[in-house]
Amino acid sequence: MNQRKLGRYGPAVSAVGLGCMGMSTFYAGRDDQESVKTLHRAVELGVTLFDTSDMYGDGANELLLGRALKDVRSRALIATKFGQTRAADGTLAVNGRPEYVRAACEGSKPSAALRPKVGIGCLPPVNASRTFRAHSRFQGIP
Repeated sequence: MNQRKLGRYGPAVSAVGLGCMGMSTFYAGRDDQESVKTLHRAVELGVTLFDTSDMYGDGANELLLGRALKDVRSRALIATKFGQTRAADGTLAVNGRPEYVRAACEGSKPSAALRPKVGIGCLPPVNASRTFRAHSRFQGIP
């Protein structure tokens, strides 16, 4: 599998990544066992970049990846996104407010109650706010 470096100083990852949204949400017939097999096969084929989001299955996707990739976690880079939310009625919205950015970063870290979760490193609060401002498309939000 070809590798690509992320940015100037970032880690090298597989040129082909695996998007994991369909493993936990949006499509009928969720099957965690089949998803784990898919993740393991991807690793066998040299995939090291996995894409998820805190809203896929309301966090279930991050938990799935955390469990399935725990033995290869040092070789796998899990990119977890945030910003899209779903209301109780299923309505999708975008939330880029600083308090949500912080909560999303904290929520993707492993916790005693939810081990094994993805286990990302979290941006310090000041950097989370800067990241938010740099990517915000909302007017009037700092």
